[in-house]
Amino acid sequence: MQIWSVLKKKISDHKYFVFFFLVIVLFLTIFIISINFELTLEYSPEYQEYVIVVDKRVDIGVGGGGRVYEYDANKYLIKFQFPDGSIKELEVSTTGNASDRGGAYSAINIGDEGMLTYKEIENVEGKYGEENRYLGRKFISFERYVVADEE
Repeated sequence: MQIWSVLKKKISDHKYFVFFFLVIVLFLTIFIISINFELTLEYSPEYQEYVIVVDKRVDIGVGGGGRVYEYDANKYLIKFQFPDGSIKELEVSTTGNASDRGGAYSAINIGDEGMLTYKEIENVEGKYGEENRYLGRKFISFERYVVADEE
């Protein structure tokens, strides 16, 4: 019984230290996981494929209590159909132009055809659910095919 009372006193004397230590470990773990994900995506192979734009949507980001964030927390997503019939959704930016990742959402329209350049981590279907697969993909650029007028 004497050992238990000594341990209890030592723990109560250091409870704040233990709390802060656990908080720091939690933050470091989250930081390492996020860096690992970014590096995995950054070093994934780059693909270029002919695609057709089939859909666009915006996921509205909301804060606690249903309030909208002061910054743009929305996710701008475009679905591309590949020659084999598969469809992939990628998050794109809203500033700049379609060829440099910025402004792609407003510059790309449903029905556009062109060359999509993107990155994708391995086994994205196994790692993410249907609604979140865009997290394992990175939009690089989209070059629209322009059909010359025939006379």
